Amino acid sequence: MHKLAFAAALALAFAAGPGPASQASQPAATPTRKPKAEKLPADSVAAARAVSSLRAAQGLPPVKADAMLTRAAEEQASAMAAATTMSHSVAGDLGSRLRRAGSSASSAAENVAMGQRDLSEVMASWTQSSGHLSNMLMPSISRIGLARRKGADGRLYWAMVLAAPEQAAMSGDAPGGVQWGVPFLMFP
Repeated sequence: MHKLAFAAALALAFAAGPGPASQASQPAATPTRKPKAEKLPADSVAAARAVSSLRAAQGLPPVKADAMLTRAAEEQASAMAAATTMSHSVAGDLGSRLRRAGSSASSAAENVAMGQRDLSEVMASWTQSSGHLSNMLMPSISRIGLARRKGADGRLYWAMVLAAPEQAAMSGDAPGGVQWGVPFLMFP
């Protein structure tokens, strides 16, 4: 009988879990936090929807707004607005801007514009231009970033950067570990 009482007491102790002394010796569980997703500007999100709609009509997969590409577009739009000129190179070449923004895309393209008052106007301009439309319909692109900035001349300056998926950096490749597999397509 004594053995049965001991076994029952042992079973109750295990069922109840560790006592206060053993709880104190175990490290407290720390909640894991997911890294915060970068909040994208509404223009980039709306542009991704508009470009995805164009692509769907051609049987192409949708694109997503991307924080790195948005930073590259913001740099270009800001530089154009500051210089009050529309140019693909006013903030340096696209590859350099992408690297500064943290992107290692294997291919990319850029659309720039000046003077359109809102996203619908600039999208209409770009869809009516075969070169700009070709950039938005490149089968390899999956991400975009868009920015607009107001220049001292009162005009809005627009930049859209489109890119293929990120490419893993490889040692021995081009500076910064980035290998550009496809040349840029740039149109005025």
